[in-house]
Amino acid sequence: MKKILDAWDFDYRIGSVHFLWGWGFDASKLIDEWSRHDLRDVWAEYAAQVELLAASGNYDILGHPFNVRLFKHFPNFDTTPCLERVAEYNLPVTINSDAHRPEDCGRFFEEAATYVRSFGKKKSPVSAKVKKLNSEHKVYCPEGRQK
Repeated sequence: MKKILDAWDFDYRIGSVHFLWGWGFDASKLIDEWSRHDLRDVWAEYAAQVELLAASGNYDILGHPFNVRLFKHFPNFDTTPCLERVAEYNLPVTINSDAHRPEDCGRFFEEAATYVRSFGKKKSPVSAKVKKLNSEHKVYCPEGRQK
């Protein structure tokens, strides 16, 4: 992966985990697969894969590191240790809403930001390229609000 990524001059690289054991756990067409796995195993494997991604040094930003929560398959045990391991790599993280409707843009953003901050995440330094991109672009949200 490093060789492929290094061949391009990306402004930044966002890495995220979408597959466990070859299963696209966040694909709605594969939602029935959830019933075939123990949640403890899913969360442990997810944390291990995100940790491998973070440790690789191939990415500048960790993309939606809580994606495993998409279909609300929450285990009945504390997942904090799984997520704390990943937080130790100190990569900036993205927070986004899975907005399929305009009214969902930004929904639960503050809750997500509070959750990320609970792992010691604050504002992280970003490259000059990212700062330039941010100053040139605005994100459109419903009702004409711009962020």
